[in-house]
Amino acid sequence: MGVYTSAECHTAIGRADVIIKTDKYIYVMELKRDGSAEAAMQQIKDKEYAKPFMADGRKLILVGAKFRADMSGLDGLMIE
Repeated sequence: MGVYTSAECHTAIGRADVIIKTDKYIYVMELKRDGSAEAAMQQIKDKEYAKPFMADGRKLILVGAKFRADMSGLDGLMIE
């Protein structure tokens, strides 16, 4: 299908929850159950999870998501 997915990807100062690579895009995702979508996005930025992919040439999309405590669905989403 042309999609590469990796979970708990190690970086110099942390682990990104999910990295998804397609032929045109790289999605860097942080998922929270406790916390907020805003906190997830801030963690992506603070820990520079996208930095290893900046020279790649594909468009980077950052996704911070918060799930409901009972894991029944999304409770918040931020995309940049």
